[in-house]
Order: sequence, then C-alpha cells, then structure tokens
Amino acid sequence: MKKAYLVAILVIALNFISCDEKPKPVEMGDLKEYNDETLKMAVKYPSNWETSVIEGKSFTATSLKNGIERLVNYSTNGAPVAQLSMISVKIDTTKPLEKIFKSLREFQEIAYDPDEKIMIDGVEATKMTYHFPLSDGEYKGFTILAAKDSTMATIIKFRSFADGYDLYQDKVNDIVSSIRLAQTPEKRSDTLFVASEEFPFPSETLVSKSGKGFSISIPDNFKAVNASASGAEYSQKYEGMRRVDSYVQVDIIDASKQSNLKKIVEQTTGGIQNKKETSIKMDGNEAVLIEYAASSKIQRRLYYVVKNKKLYRITADWFKDEQEQYLPVFEKMINSFKIK
Repeated sequence: MKKAYLVAILVIALNFISCDEKPKPVEMGDLKEYNDETLKMAVKYPSNWETSVIEGKSFTATSLKNGIERLVNYSTNGAPVAQLSMISVKIDTTKPLEKIFKSLREFQEIAYDPDEKIMIDGVEATKMTYHFPLSDGEYKGFTILAAKDSTMATIIKFRSFADGYDLYQDKVNDIVSSIRLAQTPEKRSDTLFVASEEFPFPSETLVSKSGKGFSISIPDNFKAVNASASGAEYSQKYEGMRRVDSYVQVDIIDASKQSNLKKIVEQTTGGIQNKKETSIKMDGNEAVLIEYAASSKIQRRLYYVVKNKKLYRITADWFKDEQEQYLPVFEKMINSFKIK
C-alpha cells in the first residue's frame, strides 16, 4: 500500500514537471552596440543573439537560429524566438512617411493597441504595439517609425513568442533608448557609397550551385548560406541583398520511415489554411506543390519530392509587391533543381 502511494505521488510529480517543460525564451545577454558607419544609425542588442548585417541598409539580431521560419509564418506553436531589427528606407513623394507607416500594419486591427507618439534620438516617432495569443503563450511586439531627415526613415521592430516579451521588457527599454536613427549620407565619388542606391532584384543570369546530393541554379547576385529547419538533416538557403523575406531554401529530411509522398504532404501541411495543392514533376520525379499566403505580405510555395529515401522540400518565399521581379526567377531556380 505504501509503495503504491509513493508510485502515485511520483506519477503526479512527473506529470507536473512535464507540463512545465516547454522551451523557454533565450535570455538577453549583456547589451552590445551596433554602429552603421554609412548611415550613422546605431542600436544596442543582446550580445548572445545571432546577428545579420547589410551595411548601409539593415541590422537584425535573433535569439534562436531555428526560429527564423516561425518569424515568417507565425505558427501557433514552435521555437520561443525573439528578434530585433532595424532597417533604413527612403522617403520620397511616392513613398511618404504616412504611407510607409500604413504598410507596416501586418495584422487585423484587433491585435493593435492605440498608436503612441514617443521620442527617439531627439525626434518624434510613431510606435504601434501588437499582441495576440498562440498555443505556447502570447506573441507580442512593436514597430517604430521615425525620420531624422526628410529623405531617410528608420524602422525598428521587436517581436517575441511564448510570453517572452515580459522577460525582455527592461532591456528592451534600454535598447529603445539607445537608438540612433539613420541619416542620408553625403554623396561620394568613390565606390564605397552604396546606401542611397536600391539593392538589385534577383539577376536573370543563373549559375549552378551544388548542395548535399543535389544541384540548383541561382541568380549570380545571390549567395548560398547555411540554414536550419525542424527535422532537417541538411538545409541551404539562397538569398540576395535586397530582401531577407524573399529567398529559396532546400531542406533534406530523412524519409526512410515514411516515403509516401502524399502522406508526407498531408501530415506536414494539413493545418495550412487556403492552400492550393498541385501534382507536378521535378527532375522527372513525382512531386507536389503547395502554395499559400505565409502572411499578408509574403507568398509561399512548398515543393515536395521523395527520392532515395530522402524528402527534398524546397521553400520559395517572396514579397508580394515585388512578385513580378522575384517569381519568374524563382521558377527558373526550381526548374533547374536536380537530384544526384
């Protein structure tokens, strides 16, 4: 009887522990300052987070490498990722500050608190704060838009999943206080000055690249970078300098236990709403194409093909307003994909 009682207590304790084992957000380490020499913009960021920099354009710090995908698709459960980003944009008659601010609203109005006017780097800025519940806690973030001069604006974003915002609140306040806004630099005659020029669209000239067991042709102004995806044994991303949200990524996943293509697609995309599914051929193999809106601004295609007990999944994301420039090139990339 005593033994049974102890076993019952142990079971209850284990159940209690398991309920509290969801991944925790990564804490912010000591803050370090990023300085953009071209635009004179600066911001403090957690020194233990992964960073991505395009000099004269943008800075991003992300708490978890494997959380990048969730930052795009806002899945209800996943990595407890958080991200800080800072990007410069031009202001002109076709793109005034008011129009830029309106374009930054990604969600339904119910998700937003009333906009605030705050001071950033000595000038008035507008801040929008948004939040809504997901399966693993609250998703919360803010977007700040401000301009130091009449031709250059700065967008600052901070967002976090899994109730991370409250954990970060104090240091986020320090981060906002540290911001120095982008300024239009003086024109220079040498080739170092690139900040006032738009970064190019994907080139129509493609070059062949090899991956792990495959090859693909990519624009000659794109680069291959290591990536990660849940369950993948190998991931490679191909991206240009213009947009971080427009790219092609190849993930290779073990399919030795489940190699039925239709079942794999059903299991991995069953929860996607308003998707379009099409049977296609890739490199002579049966394949499936899934297309849907990953967000209000991003369109996504997922290509699935199984060969040699491996699932090859290709993700193509592009900014909807620049579909004309991205999609034709991305389609050429997909058509060039070969499994070795």
